[in-house]
Amino acid sequence: MSPFHVAAKNGYVEIVEKLKTECPEIWELLTYNGQTALHIAVNSRKKNVVRHFLVRLDYSDVLLNKQDKDGNTPLHLATILQDYEILLLLLNDTRVQVNATNKNGLTPMDIISSCNKLEEYQKLEIVSKLTSLGASPDDQEDDKKSNGQQPLMKFLKFVLKPYSNINHGFLLKTATDIDMVLATLIATVTFAVAYQVPGGYQTSSDPKPGEPLLRKQLFFKSFIISDAVAFGLSSSTIFLQFLATVTTKRDKCVIFMKTAKVTLFYSIWAMVVAFASAIYLVLKSSNAIATVAACVCFVCFVAPVCFNWMIRYSFYIHPFLVTVVGTVVVFIVFPLLKYVLAHPRLVM
Repeated sequence: MSPFHVAAKNGYVEIVEKLKTECPEIWELLTYNGQTALHIAVNSRKKNVVRHFLVRLDYSDVLLNKQDKDGNTPLHLATILQDYEILLLLLNDTRVQVNATNKNGLTPMDIISSCNKLEEYQKLEIVSKLTSLGASPDDQEDDKKSNGQQPLMKFLKFVLKPYSNINHGFLLKTATDIDMVLATLIATVTFAVAYQVPGGYQTSSDPKPGEPLLRKQLFFKSFIISDAVAFGLSSSTIFLQFLATVTTKRDKCVIFMKTAKVTLFYSIWAMVVAFASAIYLVLKSSNAIATVAACVCFVCFVAPVCFNWMIRYSFYIHPFLVTVVGTVVVFIVFPLLKYVLAHPRLVM
């Protein structure tokens, strides 16, 4: 293995560029199994080196599509490794040959069909890019029957194949039932809690009997507002699910169900905020315990949700982050500021 290959293997872009400058033909060097430096970079998952090779226009197209002794191009190797980011880098270059076959007669499209490490949305995006570049699985019978629509038909066939044996009606009904149960539980709990507020009510001997004792507290207001939001959104979820079951138009049904999931998501968030506010009110005599309890509540809820949806780039992510930031400000920043203002000597 040459120094050029070693630099590519270890991700040293500066050394790769320096060697290329000193010896312009060095990129043509091959390893004992016929691999170029780009093969090595892909195998080593060095995205920075792969990106460098693709950006530099003075590297020959041969480097991008060179086959090793097994007939694998860099795209074949990236597909075998199931490296999503490197696959995107390669497929964003229009020079890449997507229909090259290795010694097993497999194209990248054939290999991607057996990938099990990629998420479904990742696999779908890769297949979409391969298809847009003219790729298709090797299927001669389909070629004869395609009538010019073969790439699109094969793309759809590939995408729908994993779901061909799934009972979608059962899954849809199950998901809808779960959402309905959750929404009903949230609506029931938030409705009941509205009449049993933290701290209780003033007695008949007080100046304003029947009013909540803690009504002037900041977190009591937070509790009431978040409880009302949770009740309203959960009730909206129930109503939207009802509309989805009675409508006869499929597009409207989909819209109702998607909207119901969003309202259910935020009703859960509001319920967590209401609970944390109530905990803070009940334990307000001990600021440390109240703060820890509220933080533990949010961390236990936020951590798994944030980890899952941030990886999957869900459409919830933008409002989700806004909600997280707002929650941190209300339950951590505000109490700290209030405490500091009440004890100015601490900052002197």
